[in-house]
Amino acid sequence: MKKALTILAAVITAASMLTACGKADTDEKSSVEESKTASSETTEEDEEYSPLGTEIAAIEEETTEPETEPPTEEETEAAEEEKEEKVSKDKKADPALVGVWESPDSENRFVFGEKRKFGLEFESTSQLWFDQNGVVHTNDPNVDYSKYTTYDGETITIELEGQVMLKLKRTGAPNPDSAYGEYKCEEGILLDPLAKVLGVAVNKCSVYIEENRTFIGAMLSKYSVVDGKLYILSNGLQALGLPPNSALESDYTVNDTTLSLYIEGHTMTFTKIRDIV
Repeated sequence: MKKALTILAAVITAASMLTACGKADTDEKSSVEESKTASSETTEEDEEYSPLGTEIAAIEEETTEPETEPPTEEETEAAEEEKEEKVSKDKKADPALVGVWESPDSENRFVFGEKRKFGLEFESTSQLWFDQNGVVHTNDPNVDYSKYTTYDGETITIELEGQVMLKLKRTGAPNPDSAYGEYKCEEGILLDPLAKVLGVAVNKCSVYIEENRTFIGAMLSKYSVVDGKLYILSNGLQALGLPPNSALESDYTVNDTTLSLYIEGHTMTFTKIRDIV
């Protein structure tokens, strides 16, 4: 159990560092990623003018009668998409944004998915990472987890003392020669602190393993393109340490694998590093 507690502590520390990194990144670049937070003195006219305020308010006003049985995950996602469609007819997606983007100006990667989904990837390498064989490592170099970690070309499983600590399922084609790639979290007691930091269900978390680097991420909210401007909605930015009801608003351009955000006279340049699987 000592090793189990050691790895759990490492993941909790990593989760805490994700939030800390986001806050530090936001503080250092406040001129780049300044939040547009609604104040308590906002007038009804201001709320109607803001495409974000209108969308968030409309979503909050949407209510449904409680069901006798909890909806399935597929039903929940379908209901959310239907709700988004009702209140977002004037919001548009941009297919050119779809992908994972990295910038030297940010410690976090931006992820734009289909159906206007937005997410973040945080680097966990300093506390928790995986090698080419799928073996997990923590910041304690004296602990060898190779005998507790298995990789069959598709699934990485960490099991200690009969407990499944973490189980990851590869999203791409199986590859028994290398564990590098993207994984979806399936189960394991290590998922709770990670999901809590990201503010999502555990099965919404993902892990991306690269050579000498590991990232933990999730799709967190929605983005909108309105009149040529990019808006990233509230909880997608809370993981960066910004307050609720915040939003990033920016002019932008996409030129093949280069994304430029123009925020208050500053240009933030991202490079597309991979497509969405």
